[in-house]
This record gives sequence, C-alpha cells and structure tokens, in this order.
Amino acid sequence: MEVIVSLGIIEANKSGRYYDFDMVAFYPGKVRVGGLGDGWKEVSKDISIMPVGHLIERSFKQDSMVVYKKPDFLSSQLMDAFQKGTLLSGLVRIYMKTNGQKSVQVGKYKFHFEVKQMLLNQTNENGDRWERMELSIVDETERVLALDE
Repeated sequence: MEVIVSLGIIEANKSGRYYDFDMVAFYPGKVRVGGLGDGWKEVSKDISIMPVGHLIERSFKQDSMVVYKKPDFLSSQLMDAFQKGTLLSGLVRIYMKTNGQKSVQVGKYKFHFEVKQMLLNQTNENGDRWERMELSIVDETERVLALDE
C-alpha cells in the first residue's frame, strides 16, 4: 500500500472548488536549510496513515507547516497569494492506494493559512524539481474531519 497526501486550496471564506496537488513532502514548523528534509521519510516509508496524522497535528500545534510540491498550474496562484498576503483555506486529504491501484480516502483536515515564504523551481543533482512553501496556520481554524473517528 502507498500513502498519498494532497492539499486543496481556495481563497478563505469563499465557496467553490478546491484546487489540489499531491504533496511531495511536508513537515511541521518553519523552513529548514536543505532539500526535501526528513519529514516525508516518516510518511513515505510507512504503510499506515498514522505518521501523516502525527505530522499534521504537530503542524497545527506549531501553527506552521512547510510543504513541498511539484511545479504546476497552482504555482502562480500561490505566489500571488504570498505577495498579497491572501488568507487561503486548505483541505489536506489522505488516501491509501492498494496494489490494485485503487485509492481510498481515509482522512482529511481543514484549516486556514497564509503563505509566508515560497521558493519556486528548486532542483537537486538527480534533476528532481519541486517548490517549497512555508505556511502560517491561522489559529482556531483547524478541524480533524476523519482520522479521530
């Protein structure tokens, strides 16, 4: 089995569709020096969803999260939100993918955030590309919607 974590975004307090992307990596706290960091290894090497919930809960306690994503059509929207200080609403969804390639949603978290820092077009010696964002989570908005049931 494989754990897939996605982050959907929309401008806060507006209705509509969440536009989402799969997180390459994420970890609680603020920006650390270096590449993708060690936070994702805790998730990607485990076949359960518990490390994901643990990392997200730690992010909520610290009111910040660092997210790594592949470059895509949302990059310009996120950069615009960063430059304008726009409050966004986030929806983290956790999926389990079985060997038969069937994905099942097993949990989700909802919260408001601001993009505090964004670095576009990062790369490593293997040619892997990603973008790194530091999110500031707004107090009193996070809700666990499934994992604690």
